Amino acid sequence: MILEFRVENFLSFRDEQMISFEPSADKEFESLYCAEVREGVKVLKLGILYGANASGKTNLLRAFDFVRKFVLEQKKDKTETTGIIKFQFDNENLLKPVKFQLSFYLNQVKYVYQMVLDDKILLNESLLKVFDVK
Repeated sequence: MILEFRVENFLSFRDEQMISFEPSADKEFESLYCAEVREGVKVLKLGILYGANASGKTNLLRAFDFVRKFVLEQKKDKTETTGIIKFQFDNENLLKPVKFQLSFYLNQVKYVYQMVLDDKILLNESLLKVFDVK
């Protein structure tokens, strides 16, 4: 289950933006809306995006979809561009790479997947297994 998703310098997101599926401290209806992914760790089963027109709701979904496609669909040609669309309203950001980070739980283990890319190539990619220190 996804714990949080971060995106930076993509479409309308200049600065890092994050959506988190960590529940609040409110315990009312917790059994309905939360799943226990590991002992003592709960994650929301769903999330709701709402906001004014042109506030970035669709672009957040496009960022999720971009990461999904980039990971799952193999390029036919190694010379293909990444297809990334950087934040366009600031010339300084056109020189910076796009960053994505996805934190998730799989089989009670937390992982953090990070991807940094520009128009042409994947600059850095990592998958970290997070060990808890108690």
